[in-house]
Amino acid sequence: MIKAITTILFVLFSFTSSFSQTALEKQQKECSERIKNGGNARALRGICEHVITPDLVDGELSYVTRFKKAAGVTPEDSEEEMYRKIREVWNEYEDCLICDTIAFSLIGGNILKAATVRRNKDFYNTVIKWGVNLNRIDPVDGRTVLDYFRDEMAKNPPNIEFYRAYYNVLKEHGAKHAAEILAEKQLK
Repeated sequence: MIKAITTILFVLFSFTSSFSQTALEKQQKECSERIKNGGNARALRGICEHVITPDLVDGELSYVTRFKKAAGVTPEDSEEEMYRKIREVWNEYEDCLICDTIAFSLIGGNILKAATVRRNKDFYNTVIKWGVNLNRIDPVDGRTVLDYFRDEMAKNPPNIEFYRAYYNVLKEHGAKHAAEILAEKQLK
């Protein structure tokens, strides 16, 4: 009896894993095509690597340079206009801003979560300035970045101060838990 239950659970797990993997692979392929054909959006290729391990390019962090290029930001643009353009590109490609790098354990997780790999405070401060959506619920895990930080605080005590600080910063700037977002949608 136990062997039969174990076999059934294994088959269900295998099916679920392969289904999730297939859905993720499909999303990645679609995103790759959208970005490839998206003109300036090609600058977003490999963006996760630039968030996880940013380089300086002409005195600017590489992910900033790439987002500015993808958004078509020009030197004549005001700071407000630059932020608006970057927000538009972020919103258009948000479902493509996912990471599948070995450095980040949540395969297919949102770029906002991937920045925790190196505790990239600059990235969080930058996206807050840009005013991007902090409330994406990732299909891969059903959590927002705020949920992710909460969960990481519970299981990652060596980095608790980073997670606690940025949990509070993100919350102050409108980040919510998935349960809050779903409850709000039900009220509408």
